[in-house]
Amino acid sequence: MQLSDYVRPISGLKYYVAMLDYEGKVGMGADVAPEYSRADIVATVRNHLASDRPIVHVKLIEGNDMQDVTAEIVADALALEAAE
Repeated sequence: MQLSDYVRPISGLKYYVAMLDYEGKVGMGADVAPEYSRADIVATVRNHLASDRPIVHVKLIEGNDMQDVTAEIVADALALEAAE
């Protein structure tokens, strides 16, 4: 068996992964769903920051590529908070 027998990249698939620290007994967890938009992830991060919990990282997955978008998502979340 080869890796290609188990892995099927889907071109055009784009999704965010937000690794969040829930602290205490829960620990860290990833908030990810292909249907989450950028606005959904910004809202999730904003709610997390409002609870004074740290953000570990946010990644954008596009096909087989991955980008670290933590700084821009946190900046958007903070700007949204400041606007209200």
